[in-house]
Amino acid sequence: MKCNFCNKIFKNKGNLKEHLKACTYIFKNKKKILKLYKKGLSIRQIIELGYRRYAIIYCIKGKSRNKKEATKNNSFLRTGHWKCEKCNKKEFTNLQAYLGHKSHCGKEYDIRGNWGTWSKGKTKKNNKTIAKIGKENSIRLKKLGKQNPWLNWRKKNKVKDLKAREKQSETMKFQYKNGTRKLGGGFVKWFTIKSTCGKRTRIQGTWELDFCKWMNKNKLNWKKNNKRFEYFHLKGVSHYLPDFWIDDFKCYVEVKGWWDKISILKKQQFKEKIAYIEGKQIKKIRENNFCIEDFKKLIVL
Repeated sequence: MKCNFCNKIFKNKGNLKEHLKACTYIFKNKKKILKLYKKGLSIRQIIELGYRRYAIIYCIKGKSRNKKEATKNNSFLRTGHWKCEKCNKKEFTNLQAYLGHKSHCGKEYDIRGNWGTWSKGKTKKNNKTIAKIGKENSIRLKKLGKQNPWLNWRKKNKVKDLKAREKQSETMKFQYKNGTRKLGGGFVKWFTIKSTCGKRTRIQGTWELDFCKWMNKNKLNWKKNNKRFEYFHLKGVSHYLPDFWIDDFKCYVEVKGWWDKISILKKQQFKEKIAYIEGKQIKKIRENNFCIEDFKKLIVL
């Protein structure tokens, strides 16, 4: 695509239409602007008469412009046709786009984004630039005499971290015993509901809410569980806290949505009575097809 006024080349019709809005305005008013300039009027005085600034500058100064002015956003002032000499593939009608391509043509992308965006598949083995950066960083750290400044900071402040952890664990144990532990965070909504005992309890998620409503409907004596149980894993010992306790059946209840490796490990090591309620049971509760006899079948020793 080519402009009939300035002979500039375009790849798309849309770009040509945007260019013509400026280009037609310049060539229609070119003679009028030059007459006013010859009379002795300044650029500011011509603008005050109603003419646009970019048209006045183009008519007076023409194509002979400085490098700083050529890199401005007015694309109609950068008319021409350029081709990359390195790759001999890409052609440009915009000077700023040509100069930007020329600066990084033939170079590989860097981790730090100096020559473009980062792709995830590149590693030290695949890419030379990443291997160079890794060597430079290792040499720089050896000169400083430090393997990693973050690890050294952790070693210095290790005693402070241990003291803070001990204080946090003591407060959490005290809260679990008294039942004043306020759970928060996560992406699931929190609700408040009254149990049959008369206490207001906080509940996490709509599944637990539907199950609590079912227990209130059947007049079961239940409460939020605060007792924790130990379980062992590869890293050490952790604690497991089931969701509810029902006095009528003397069992714990866990509302479970997803069975991952840790939850399976908890189930294997748990030795007391417990009932696991999943998505199938909650569908039945919402459809009013879940009774107490169905719940008794779910209780496991």
